[in-house]
Amino acid sequence: MNTLRELKLESKIDNLNIVQKFIEDICDDYNINNTFFGNISIAISEAVKNAIIHGNKNDITKIVVLKFKQQSGSLIFEISDEGNGFDIQNIKDPTEVEFDEMNGTGIYLMRSVSDGIKYLNNGSIVEISFDISSINSTIAQDRIQKLQSYSLAKPIKEVHKKD
Repeated sequence: MNTLRELKLESKIDNLNIVQKFIEDICDDYNINNTFFGNISIAISEAVKNAIIHGNKNDITKIVVLKFKQQSGSLIFEISDEGNGFDIQNIKDPTEVEFDEMNGTGIYLMRSVSDGIKYLNNGSIVEISFDISSINSTIAQDRIQKLQSYSLAKPIKEVHKKD
């Protein structure tokens, strides 16, 4: 991974505020709007929280590493922990009617708000991607709609000269 930024954290939930700042700085650099910032923030925070709680078992001597890169029109975040990983196939789907546990809801949420997710190294590394082109397309569409609604709401008045 050709890393542009990297953040190493002790496995403490309190460090999620540092993760938020890391995400905010990246989103500012790439002019990411609030909607997409929210998606990125939710997915990455959930992945880091999973790494701390499930991967490193809240052991503050173990480190969570958050890496960021931009590649082929995507913002890519890689979250790794020092745990043994997990088998994604063993995680139940939280949208199933008979689902009665909280396990898997974070993974479902991460998958729902991102454009891609990969589990590497037996699940101790999670790579989450967000497609910049869809972000820019959405921003452009929002701007066009706002301009159109503004021009419809504020009709241009003709000025007539008196002879």
